Amino acid sequence: SAHIHLIDALMMAYTAEMISIEKVVSCVKRFSNISASKELPFDLEDAMILWINKINIKMRELTEKECKMKQHFLDSPGHHKSPSKWYWKLVPVRYRRDHLSGRTLQHFPLLEDILKDVSDGAALLALIHFYCPDLIRLEDICLKEVPSIADSMYNIQLLKEFANEYLNKCFYLNPEDLLYSPPVLK
Repeated sequence: SAHIHLIDALMMAYTAEMISIEKVVSCVKRFSNISASKELPFDLEDAMILWINKINIKMRELTEKECKMKQHFLDSPGHHKSPSKWYWKLVPVRYRRDHLSGRTLQHFPLLEDILKDVSDGAALLALIHFYCPDLIRLEDICLKEVPSIADSMYNIQLLKEFANEYLNKCFYLNPEDLLYSPPVLK
């Protein structure tokens, strides 16, 4: 049990060296507004939650904006340039919109408890996509409102592959460790 306390202390020291509340707040201010009276974090965990949530809110805004632009394009009169142009005149506009839009809006999760809310990997993958859209594509992330265990395992495996390839193999957990997130991992 002494080893556990020593390892925990070393991890906390490393975290305090790498991440500070001030760094997180300045990072968030680059792409989002922050209310100092309501949102200012009081510890590192709260700062991480703020950072991930602000990125997921920004991703939600960008995705909604992109969908509105696609919708506007689909509704434009000169859009349908397919060989079967006469067919599209017969199909109701509502069906064309649903059929051609390709997919529904993704659900970008907001965190409350960092231990249980990152267990499906979706929030972390959205964060990685925000900074590295060429390395993790949004289409590859399973962003369902209620992901199944298989969806969560897929996201965690994608997260592990990213860490192995680009972060010097720093993902030391088994996928099940992150999925079930026992309190000792906090």
